Amino acid sequence: MKKFNLDCYISVEKGEIIFNLDTEIMEKITHNFIHISPALLTNLRWYFLNQKQQDSPLIFVSYYQEDPIIKTVIDNHITNQVYSHYLPKTELLKKINFTHHCLVEYVLRKIRISGILNINLSLIAGIFSGIIVILTLGLNFAKFMSLNPLFVLLPLLMWWLLQEGFKRIMVLFLPKFNRIIWRYLLLNKDIVSEKIIKFILTNLNS
Repeated sequence: MKKFNLDCYISVEKGEIIFNLDTEIMEKITHNFIHISPALLTNLRWYFLNQKQQDSPLIFVSYYQEDPIIKTVIDNHITNQVYSHYLPKTELLKKINFTHHCLVEYVLRKIRISGILNINLSLIAGIFSGIIVILTLGLNFAKFMSLNPLFVLLPLLMWWLLQEGFKRIMVLFLPKFNRIIWRYLLLNKDIVSEKIIKFILTNLNS
């Protein structure tokens, strides 16, 4: 099923995440898989970091025909506000309310702080394993080969076993590693380059 792109419906403006709703998105959001571009996702995560650092709430506002309809404020608790001029239009308001909360849930899921960095575990484990094999065998490899040509399989076996071991260890510690990165970003956003932070935000699993 074709995914429905939300980029033209979501923006970040003046400390708020804005949903610009129309009939099309309200009809399609229940029938299509939805997605956003990596660029928009990075902007949303950047907004999240800014709000978190400033101890400010997350604010989501849905507009329909350029009128604000529903606002959701997430701090220590969740507050929803419906602008009264749309209260008489019950059916329309129900559709807007449903779409608004679907989008809020979707965005919160995408920008979650527990995102994991896209790290190629096999590549890193393979490099570390290769270095250890070279340092361990070194010049002695030629001596082993002179004793038995089958010793050529020894470094390959060592490399494979070490790689598998490193991968298992890295899987265990990767979540903690990511929490450390997030904590560092939150505490040092003023001194860490914005480009570096946005690169990390872009390379989180989505």
